[in-house]
Amino acid sequence: MKNLITKKSLLLFVSGILLVLTTLFASNKVNKISDTKYLTPAQYEQKYGK
Repeated sequence: MKNLITKKSLLLFVSGILLVLTTLFASNKVNKISDTKYLTPAQYEQKYGK
């Protein structure tokens, strides 16, 4: 029984981390896209490089 609980909590833990990483990645992409609208190409290049 204890083993089952450990597996379940590990699964929740891993899926939680994946969720956080996905959210961070997505928000980073959105920020980049919105920046392309408002920054000049030179400013964008300075901020993100090539």
